[in-house]
Amino acid sequence: MKHLNSSQTAIWLRGAGLILIFTGFLTFDEHSQAPLHTLFLPLMMAAGAALALQNVLAVTLAVSALTGINTDTSAADWITSRVYPALAITGGIVIVVILTARFRRNMAATRDARQADREARRNS
Repeated sequence: MKHLNSSQTAIWLRGAGLILIFTGFLTFDEHSQAPLHTLFLPLMMAAGAALALQNVLAVTLAVSALTGINTDTSAADWITSRVYPALAITGGIVIVVILTARFRRNMAATRDARQADREARRNS
């Protein structure tokens, strides 16, 4: 895709994401307890949402919330008792890392703007 500009690439990524979501939606069976329907299709749809939205934080918040809500540590099913809590905890860590990086970036930009303002006042 080197010949495509960034907006065309974004359109292709969003389209691929929507195809993943739609495919997952059509094959998903909410009453099935098979790993395909309780883990792999939801993860595929989350990946599709990440491609379509192009916002990792929003998708991570959704995945963390949904896996946290559906966690049952006393269940015999390995997905709801082990994988869902692991996804919720991992998502929480990713959220903290993203928000911390954004906070630090904004603080640095604010500091740089204030320093530039001080130097402009000194020079005038």
